Amino acid sequence: MGGSLEARIADHLDYLGTVRRYSPNTIAAYRRDLADWSAFSVAHLGTSDIDLNTVRPEDVRAFLGYCADRGLVRPTIARRLAAVRSFFRHACREGWAEMNPAQQVGVPRQHRNLPEVLSAATLDRALERYADVEGFFGRRLAALLEVAYGAGLRVSELAGLTWADIDTGSKMVRVIGKGDKERRVPITGRALEALVQYRRELDEDALAETKDSVFVGQAGRPLSVRQIQRVVKRALETIAEREGVSTHTLRHSFATHLLDRGADIMAVKELLGHASLSTTQLYTHLSRERIKTAYDLAHPRA
Repeated sequence: MGGSLEARIADHLDYLGTVRRYSPNTIAAYRRDLADWSAFSVAHLGTSDIDLNTVRPEDVRAFLGYCADRGLVRPTIARRLAAVRSFFRHACREGWAEMNPAQQVGVPRQHRNLPEVLSAATLDRALERYADVEGFFGRRLAALLEVAYGAGLRVSELAGLTWADIDTGSKMVRVIGKGDKERRVPITGRALEALVQYRRELDEDALAETKDSVFVGQAGRPLSVRQIQRVVKRALETIAEREGVSTHTLRHSFATHLLDRGADIMAVKELLGHASLSTTQLYTHLSRERIKTAYDLAHPRA
């Protein structure tokens, strides 16, 4: 049973990256979660040399209570429990522990807020306005908005998009989503036109060294997820005339507008790259709410 807790956590994270092929963002989150659990356990159990067989379900519940007392929201607490569960599954496989104490602990119930959505009319007006903005930054913003909304991409998928992924002939885009899963999604003609205009600006800009990545800075370096989030968020707050919208708002709007117009939920699931249908079903609820609201406002006897 030799080996420090830190070394075992490191071994587990390496397993998640090399064998399970978790995304770097998920591994980074699990690293923080397990570091927090480790520090709590040392104080809670009164020893830095923790025998994993001495950890009981009540100790895991105490950790969740500690997280709640610090004001962490339920989704974050649920992810920390998932991280501890995952670690102990690995510990049991490796023979470091005989049982998984976190397996007997229930996940805190989560309230799922309906995602923020912009109306199709609002987005149409805004995208038409941004389509006329000249210059590198204007063309790049127009392309970002059109591609994000036209293909329903996650911000990480936008950041990873390459020119080789775009098939103008078939109007399809190759996307590498969560867990390195590949999918092909249609892209609108307007999004393709925005990309053409943006690419032309890149070719004419002496500072830009266009390489593989689609969305880059003027020096040719790929935009990070954070940079894309900042650029799109500023534009969307102008469009929506309120705060709280983000790059994911375009993805939510993409899914909701498709369902509003009768798209099959399984097709929307594939377009979004969801692993579970239950994730996509959140949008069906949102779509029903929008339809009911429209009915209540418009029907003379509602």
